[in-house]
Amino acid sequence: MTWPIDSVENLFVGWRRRHRGETSRRAAAPAILGPLHSPIPQGAGKGLAAAGFTLIELAVVLVIIGLMLGLVLQHGPMRSPALQARAAAAQVAQGLRFARSRAIALNRPVTFSLDPADHSFRIDGAPPQALPPALQLGVLSVVSKASRQRNLAAISFAPDGSSSGGRIELAGNGVRLLVGVDWLTGLVSVADAR
Repeated sequence: MTWPIDSVENLFVGWRRRHRGETSRRAAAPAILGPLHSPIPQGAGKGLAAAGFTLIELAVVLVIIGLMLGLVLQHGPMRSPALQARAAAAQVAQGLRFARSRAIALNRPVTFSLDPADHSFRIDGAPPQALPPALQLGVLSVVSKASRQRNLAAISFAPDGSSSGGRIELAGNGVRLLVGVDWLTGLVSVADAR
């Protein structure tokens, strides 16, 4: 609630002069007295009815939100094929790192097996973890007799952290990524293939 400065000033000046018994040359602005004898500015209650939202406005907003949720649930979240390829490379690298740490912790050899036909990998006897089927997988590793029979690529880690070494290539959607395993240290790295 705002009062014009002139009205407030005139009220104060008029009150002071009346109290001192002075007569004013200039007439004070008349004050509108409310129920508690306080001055109420003119037009103070006009904007109160316009505050808030109407039921129609709330209904329109709820319908728009419902339509947006319906579209998102129907089509699912937007995905980038390049991000999916990078996420798959990170998943393979994490699996290789886990196999290395497991070999060190258990003090026994652990094998990381990749099945390019099935688009999955497994660590020892654990259940396979799926990779996106749109990716093309290529592996360069030392192949054992058991892995030749099942068309698997295997990278084994020794208890001292070293490995048989190898390189896994993930390609698709214009992205080529290489996940490499150093044979001496067993360290895993991910790089863009040029």
